[in-house]
Parts: sequence; structure tokens; C-alpha cells
Amino acid sequence: MKAWKTGVICAASYMAIKLALFAANLQHVVLQKFPVAPLLVITFAGVVYAILKYKDSGLFSVIEAFKEGARVALVTAVISAGFVYLYYEWIDPDYLEILSIKRLQEAQELLQGDELNNFKKATEFFNHAGTRALFTLSGMTIIGLLSSLIVALITRYTLIRK
Repeated sequence: MKAWKTGVICAASYMAIKLALFAANLQHVVLQKFPVAPLLVITFAGVVYAILKYKDSGLFSVIEAFKEGARVALVTAVISAGFVYLYYEWIDPDYLEILSIKRLQEAQELLQGDELNNFKKATEFFNHAGTRALFTLSGMTIIGLLSSLIVALITRYTLIRK
């Protein structure tokens, strides 16, 4: 399977999980502390799959293996970032507001005055659909490229040892 198709499948899987949690009204429970966890796991699995499929094709080059994994990560990151924006803007706009309220309630016990106002401004910035989408794009790109490099190097190392 081509790497870009694997990336599309990874992004579609993430969307399905996110929408299933929304439909079951579990997104606030399951994804509260680390909402990008399913995307990380799915992207890593896609990167590993693409590199192992490339390894089975014959000649192995770390650079080409890295490129295969990177393609999966980049396609997944771009599609998922678009979905994250749409999700938080139109599908579940209350999620980020509820998250902001919870974080502010926690902060009120620890912060006062200007510190609390600064925290409120930062929370409003980070809990915006556009910001979440940009963090998804940049974070998943960086993590995907790093995981692609690591998996390519480990795969190469295991081939040398055989």
C-alpha cells in the first residue's frame, strides 16, 4: 500500500475514534488530559507499517525508509489538523469551553490577581480551534518525522544483525 494511503487511513481512524467518543459523550472523560493520544498511537502504527512494507520490497535504505514513514506522518498530520479545526469549531465547540472552565477552576485555587488573568488569557489562546489545529499539525509533523527516523534506524539495525 502506498504511504499516502496509509496516512489517509490513519487520519480516518483518528476521526472515527474522535467521532465515536463524541457520539457516546465520552470525549470529556477519555480525552480530557491527553486528547492527542489516539492520534499519536495511530500515526506511529502507520509509520511502522509503511517502513516494514518498504523493508519487504527488497533493497533497504534508511533514507528511503524514513521518507516512507514521513509520508504517512505528514499526510496524517495535515488531514488530522483540518479535522481538529472542524471538530472543535463546528462538531463539538463546547469541549474547549468546558476544558477552559475546568482549568480556570483548578487555577483559581493556586493563582490570584495578574497571574490568574494571564492564565485565563493563555487558556483562551490554547483552547481555540485554530490553535489546536496548528498544534496538531506542527506537533504531529515533528513527532511523526522523529518516529519515522527512529523506526527506520531500528529497522536498519535489525537487518544488519541478521
